[in-house]
Amino acid sequence: MWHEWAEGEGGADQYEIPDVESCIPAEMKEEPLKAGALRDLISQVQDDGLRSVIEAALTLEGISQRLQCPEISEETRDAFMDSNPPLPALLVSFKRNDSIAGCFEEEDQAMLEACPEPSFIVEIDPGDPGSIRHAFDALAVLCETMAAASRLAALLPGNKEEG
Repeated sequence: MWHEWAEGEGGADQYEIPDVESCIPAEMKEEPLKAGALRDLISQVQDDGLRSVIEAALTLEGISQRLQCPEISEETRDAFMDSNPPLPALLVSFKRNDSIAGCFEEEDQAMLEACPEPSFIVEIDPGDPGSIRHAFDALAVLCETMAAASRLAALLPGNKEEG
């Protein structure tokens, strides 16, 4: 987005834009394994820690697939029309103070602004019991997904609490 903005200003060479792409390890750019391949891999993994990470990833994938993000109305979209893009719910930085973290810190200056997508917005019609039930079901899946993501993140190297 910064590149597009700088080019639109007509002087992209006047701006120092962090090189986020070079901060991402090559392994992270590879095609991810499908859930079936991960399930097949578990029986071959000898390391308990790695097995726990794979199992947590599969649990997260299973929970997150239980719901598609609800559609939001055109009226709600219009309410967010002038908003900046949202900040990520999860940020992965591969080294302290790398360009990824730097970009996040720059963008968090406007963190109270919101955008309808990819934010999770659930509209409720209080007069429709089906709408209310669907909204609470969607929110339950969202909470379970975030809890599973938190459990997975806690298993990853560097995220252990020091006692």
